This record gives sequence, C-alpha cells and structure tokens, in this order.
Amino acid sequence: MQCPEVEAAPTWMQRDDVSGNKKGIRIVGSDILSPQIFEANVQHVHFTIYEDRDYQIFDTDGNEHGFCQPPTALRSFVVTRTI
Repeated sequence: MQCPEVEAAPTWMQRDDVSGNKKGIRIVGSDILSPQIFEANVQHVHFTIYEDRDYQIFDTDGNEHGFCQPPTALRSFVVTRTI
C-alpha cells in the first residue's frame, strides 16, 4: 500500500474507536494535518500510520505495507461521511 491507494479511499467519519468492525478513521494528536497516529478501518482495509515510525503504514498484525506522510493521506479522509 502506498499513498495513491490511501488517497483513493472514500471519505469517512472520524471516531474515537475504529477497532474490529467499527468503520471510520481515528486521529491522535493536536494537529489534524500532522497527527501522531492516523488509523483507518474502511471498506476492506484496516491500517495505521505512525508519526514516530516515519509514517510507515502497518496492518492490524503489525506488518509494514508502505509509506504515506500526512497531509497526503489526510487529503482523502475528510470527515464528511456518516457510517
């Protein structure tokens, strides 16, 4: 997974918890354009991007799947859609 795949995802609502079957995005940090953690559980994909891991993309098993630095990733995840 790389930035184009992250960017191609539809918009989703921000939530406090996107674990399990809860769909949406979770942003940790005071600056939405430079979050400490960006987690998305959307459609068939559940991944997390960590600032302190150089913006690597990780799946729920902790496997690395690429790189995407905000705000590139956030451009697609505007908080507009309810679930």
